[in-house]
Amino acid sequence: MTNLHNIAAIPQPPPVPTDSPSVHDQVMAQLEHNSPAYRVVKSRKAFGFHKYGTPLQVDNERDHLGDWVQERGDAVVYAWAAYIASGYDPELAALFLDEIEGLKRLANYVDKER
Repeated sequence: MTNLHNIAAIPQPPPVPTDSPSVHDQVMAQLEHNSPAYRVVKSRKAFGFHKYGTPLQVDNERDHLGDWVQERGDAVVYAWAAYIASGYDPELAALFLDEIEGLKRLANYVDKER
């Protein structure tokens, strides 16, 4: 079993471009066109392409589960900071709790599977 701390703390290597389709495009196909969530994914696609010079692809030699753990860990911290900065908005409190539950489920899955 791989140490969950190592998965959460070790940086990923740069992605290697492949001929696989864009994961962002696959996710956007699951969302209502031009919805707020669609626009976020589209913006993140552009940001990632600018940063790495390639779209996110499944077989790009990165550990996508590791990326997910790292990003979910960051999302929980950002959610808490946004909640405090908002003056304790109850809607953000509920969204923070959703993030916490997602992190717990993901961390438990990784801890069990690796």
